[in-house]
Amino acid sequence: MMSGMFMQFCLFGMWSILYAYTPELYPTRMRATGAGLASAIGRLGSFVGPFAVGFLLPITGQTGVFSLGAVSFIIAAAIVIVLGVETRGKALEEVSG
Repeated sequence: MMSGMFMQFCLFGMWSILYAYTPELYPTRMRATGAGLASAIGRLGSFVGPFAVGFLLPITGQTGVFSLGAVSFIIAAAIVIVLGVETRGKALEEVSG
C-alpha cells in the first residue's frame, strides 16, 4: 500500500510539472495543438498500461507491476534529460523558436 501511495504521489507531481513545462516548448500559434498531441500520445499509455498490468501481474506479481512503473518513470526522465530544453530565464519565443 505504501509503495502504491508513493507511486501515485510521484504521478501527481509528474503531471503538474508536465503541464507547466510542455506548453512552453511550442510556438504560441501551435501551443494548444502541440500540447494536445503530446497529451493524446500519453493517453495511449493509459490504454496500454492496464493490459500490460493484466499480463504481468500473474507472471511477476506486484513486484513486476511496480517495477514496470519504476522503469517507465526512469525512461521518461532519461528522455527529458537527453532531449529536454531548459526554459528557465528564457523568453517563450527563444525556447519555442
